Amino acid sequence: MRLGHYAVVVGKVISSGPGYVVVVEGADRSEKIQFVLKKVEWVRSRLRELGYKESSKHANLFYEPIGGAVLFIDTREDDTNRYGKMHPTMRMWKADKLEQWLINRILDEEYAFLNSKGIKAEFPFWDVFQDGYCKVCGSDFKAPGLICHSCVDKVYRCGYCDAPVDRQAIVKKFDFPHFNEMDIIEQFSSHFWEFCATDHSEQEAARRAAEWEREKERLKIELGKRIKDYPFCKVCGRKIIPFLEMGTAKMVGLDVTYEVRHHLSYADDETIGVCQSCHSKIHHSDDPQLSQLKPLDKRPVEPPKYVCNLPEKGNCPRKGIEDWGLHHVKANKQCVGRCPFIKINKRA
Repeated sequence: MRLGHYAVVVGKVISSGPGYVVVVEGADRSEKIQFVLKKVEWVRSRLRELGYKESSKHANLFYEPIGGAVLFIDTREDDTNRYGKMHPTMRMWKADKLEQWLINRILDEEYAFLNSKGIKAEFPFWDVFQDGYCKVCGSDFKAPGLICHSCVDKVYRCGYCDAPVDRQAIVKKFDFPHFNEMDIIEQFSSHFWEFCATDHSEQEAARRAAEWEREKERLKIELGKRIKDYPFCKVCGRKIIPFLEMGTAKMVGLDVTYEVRHHLSYADDETIGVCQSCHSKIHHSDDPQLSQLKPLDKRPVEPPKYVCNLPEKGNCPRKGIEDWGLHHVKANKQCVGRCPFIKINKRA
């Protein structure tokens, strides 16, 4: 059962504190309700002690006049809080004459004040970023926005020549959903040079090339640590590494290759690790030194999983395959059930 914004699990108190609900175990419904009612009443009495006035028309609705408007703190019952709100909600009334940044500041300061007094109010849905304080220098500029005018000139600068850039054009280009101006500054300040009157494309290309060289060097060092214990090819002596590491190795320019297990004997399953190039040479080269490494026996032939019994000059019912030899090679699971000549090989 969920009462207010807390999952109350019944009975014995496990943890508690002023203004927030504890987790309880093992009591009946009436004890749970009494427990929640006591917490709600504590919040209401605490609000009265802090000087908030209670509405004469609506019980358990508290208010305080602030800056020509009225701040309401609501602890009344509603559909989701049948026994009252242990998390009171805050709303502003008659705030039409106040600017939004000032409303945000009032709500933010009141929320912090209630928290310091042990009342865990519901976090109101307001833009806490626009509260009249500069997010760069922290000054109180008492105006809409996130940055004061002096910081705008400092922040919106080209990264190469330090020339001022067009703030509106930057905000318009990088105005993604759920982004504010501080997100744009933190994530896209390296792109401000694109809005500079001077062309810095060559400098940017040089910077990216240098950054890539540093990244390659870092990857090369990390890869070298990972592969230092890997073996060498038994034929040419090159370092052999797992196939999954080959992409990084080629990218950073390491002279390595991937390992292939070469069979010296199929019957005894005796293998050695060689590189892919040497493995091909062993099987297809006439070099006398490599011929010593050729397998002593032949690879065992595995019986096919599907057997084709189509007559030599017959036509396959499966569309597109009329030749007997082609049909025999392409016999697979898709043929089963479609072609009467295909059967599963029980010996496979």
